[in-house]
Amino acid sequence: MPDISSTGSFASQPYDGEVPYVAAERPEISMLDFHLSDPEWERIKHLFPRSEPLRGRPPRDNRAILNAILWVQKTGEKWHRLPSCFPPQQTVYGKYLTWRQTGVLQQVFELLQVKPAE
Repeated sequence: MPDISSTGSFASQPYDGEVPYVAAERPEISMLDFHLSDPEWERIKHLFPRSEPLRGRPPRDNRAILNAILWVQKTGEKWHRLPSCFPPQQTVYGKYLTWRQTGVLQQVFELLQVKPAE
């Protein structure tokens, strides 16, 4: 990856075939900033009862799904831009709709003191 710290652009760097990622575009966004801590999860995990499916695929981890929802809420990114370190976008969005409709997300936001995105 080319170094842009001294020049501030890629123009003076030879092209090495790699598509560069410029972290400076949005320095406030880090995926590590959007993972619930263990104490935070302990405060809200009672809102997500674990049920085993009778058949089909095993369910995704509710904590991982909630981390993805919080990432979208805090960054303002679109659902299709969800990083690959989170569960699939379709799964996360489906749970988001369900939890929003049932009021679970509102309870989570209140318990974690998070302001929901408009």
